[in-house]
Parts: sequence; C-alpha cells; structure tokens
Amino acid sequence: MHFFPMRPHHWFIFITLIGLLASIGYFACLNGIGERVDHYNSFDDPAYTSKPKEEKYNFNGVHVINTRFMQHQPNLRVLGLARIALFETLCLPSIVSQTNQHFLWVIRADPNLNPELRQKMINLLAPHQNFIFIGSNYNPAPGGFGRSKRKLNQQARFEKYLLDQKVPEENNNTLSVGGNNTAIAAQASLWSGNISLLREAFDKSAADDEILLETRLDADDGLHRDFVQTVQEESVKYLIPQNTSSISKKELERFWRIWCIDANIQWHPISHKEVTSQEGFLVEEYDNICVTPGLTHGFGAASHRSTIPKYNGHGQLVKIIEQCKGSSLEQSCVARLKSLYPGAIRARTATSAGMVGVLTRDESGDNKQDNEQEELWKSIHNGFSISILEVRKTRDLMIDRASEIAAENLSGQCTEGLSCKDEARKKLEKLIQNGLKV
Repeated sequence: MHFFPMRPHHWFIFITLIGLLASIGYFACLNGIGERVDHYNSFDDPAYTSKPKEEKYNFNGVHVINTRFMQHQPNLRVLGLARIALFETLCLPSIVSQTNQHFLWVIRADPNLNPELRQKMINLLAPHQNFIFIGSNYNPAPGGFGRSKRKLNQQARFEKYLLDQKVPEENNNTLSVGGNNTAIAAQASLWSGNISLLREAFDKSAADDEILLETRLDADDGLHRDFVQTVQEESVKYLIPQNTSSISKKELERFWRIWCIDANIQWHPISHKEVTSQEGFLVEEYDNICVTPGLTHGFGAASHRSTIPKYNGHGQLVKIIEQCKGSSLEQSCVARLKSLYPGAIRARTATSAGMVGVLTRDESGDNKQDNEQEELWKSIHNGFSISILEVRKTRDLMIDRASEIAAENLSGQCTEGLSCKDEARKKLEKLIQNGLKV
C-alpha cells in the first residue's frame, strides 16, 4: 500500500476539516439534548404531526370565522393584556397553521378599545390580509354574512354588516357612506385586514350557487389544524344537492347543517395537585352540548338564517335540532366532527366571563387524567401548533396577576352582551382575595 506524503498546508486543511466535523457533531448533540428536555417543541413525531389532507371535495364557497374581543369592555387594561396573551398563545397559532387557508377571520372589538390593546392586536394580525380586525360591538347572527331576506341591495347589506346602522326596508337603499370600500373601512374602524377581500366574499356568499359557512371561535380558544379543511369537505358533501333541477326551492332551503366539535381539551393554569407542572393541567372533555369553539352553521345556496329553527344559546341547540344520522338524515341537523381529536382547546382562566369550569385553590378538580398529561400535551402541540414555552409564559402571567385579572373581570360583569351569573361573581371574589397560590 502506498501513501502520499502530506505537505504542511495539507495537514492544516485536514485538521481544519476534522475540527469542523467535530463542531457539527457537538451542536447536533446539544440540539438533541434540547429536544429531549423540551420534547413538546418538536414536530418530528409522525404519530402526532398533522399533514394536509388530499382535497376530496372542491369547496368554492365562503367560510368566515367570527371572534369577539373585549366588546363593551374597552378600558379594562389588565384583563385585556391577559386575554391577548391567551389569544397569542392558544388561538392565533391554531388559525395561522390551518392546513386550508381558504377562509376569512373577522375579529370584532370595542370601537373605543384601549390604544395599547388595539395596537398589540393589530401587530399580531397585520401580516395576514384575510384576518379582518374591526372596531365594532355588533355581532350578526349566523347566516348574516351576505345573505338576508330583507329588501336591501348588496351595498346596503355590506354597510350594515360593518356599521350596524339602521337601514330602511326599501329596495336599493344604501347608507350615507356610499359605495367606496375605503370610505366604508374608515367609517367602520377597520383596523387591520383587506376590506376588498371581505367585500368580495360578502358578495359571493349571496350567490345562488354558493355555500356559506360561519364558524364561532372565542379569543381564548383554539381549533385543530385540520378543522377548516374537514368542515369544508363535509359541507360540499352534504350541502350541494345532486340534481337541483328536480328539487323545489322549498326543498333546497333544507340544505343546511350545523357542525360541533366532539372532543375538546381544557387548559387550566393550576390543577387539583399541590404542585402543577410548568405547563398547567389539561382535561379531556366530551360535551353533550355544542361547545362554542368550532360551532359552524353551514348554508346551502337557498338556505339562510330564517330556515334554521330558533334556539336560545348553544347549550340548547341539540335539544331543539335533531342530530344527523348518517344517510337517513344528512341535512337540517347537527353533526359532530368526530374525526378531529381533539377538535378544540379551551382556556379555563380568570379571564373567562362565565367562569365555568375555572379552578380555584379550594376546588378538587379532576385527577383522572394525571397519567395522560404527556400524551395530551403532544396532541395539543402537534394538532394546534401551540408552543409549550409560550404556554408556560402565559401560565406565569395568569398566576402572578390572578387577583388583578379577576378584579377587572368582576368590574366588567353584567355589561351588555356579557355574563351576569352569581356563581361567576363568587369565584372572581375568591380569586381577588386569594389569588392562585402555587
């Protein structure tokens, strides 16, 4: 075997390469340790990673997600900052990471919202043109996006949707703003988002051959990454009749459907245990009622809000409207999205208006899922793109400032459109007095 003699500059190159390879191995090792220490922050596990589905159905309709933020509570700064933390940690990443981005997200906040809170929300939403941030305390009922039996032209309907001004019943009557989208945006306090996209979708939803989906999402909740894709696929499957020529208009009005999340996971800053993990505590829930996150009203081309039976709150929905039963009942019913697990994450903190399910230190909580926390956190991270590090920061905020948050929440109770329950008031008073000691 023959060896070529190495000159001095060859040795220099050789040693440099060895050092470079050693450095790469060293940093790769550090990275591996980091992943093991905080393994929830990796998307590498194929068992939990959500992938975009192959599109089985061609959805060409309009899908609007509606969210309310600090309506009728414009100057509760501490409460608002806490709610923004929950929004940024749980809600926003779940919508940004949707595998199907064919939707509009309309967020309505009090028109007089504290400037600091307003700017923080604008900074979070501004990169996304289809995220519409409006200063408005008006919340249209489901089916109110572009569709109405009122005798108004589409321009007047759009202005009413944004401005909630009184509109006369006469045909072709518009409001005083005029037809200019820029003028409407200024009058409506459009703080972020593309009003042209909103107007285009609004007009499209009124067409005779389009599906309209309206989804509800609270600002402290999140939806599974495949939610939009799943509900749109189902809407095409169930809301478009095979042969419209043989179906009467009355029959076409029956082509509506309501979807609810089946399983959700609740996030608590504390648990029944004396020492809760840095991430807080997760509880899996299967509700008999339709919970608010992901509650979606779907309208076929001829249906609208008046074709759905009236019900008093989402808790009464399944009592009033029959549940879907496979091929025997596919329209005019309530369906559960069982293919999404978990379908939603819901925050249970002192920011809640109703305080339902919020734990205080004198409550036992649920210890049945102590041994399932790691798996639940994996499903939350991978199904919702939620950062566990951000969850820890938000938990610290909820605990450190629990008394202040509860005090402002209490002062905002019983304001227009918000909860006014004695049980909520008592819980908030306990939190004001005792905080959340850990």
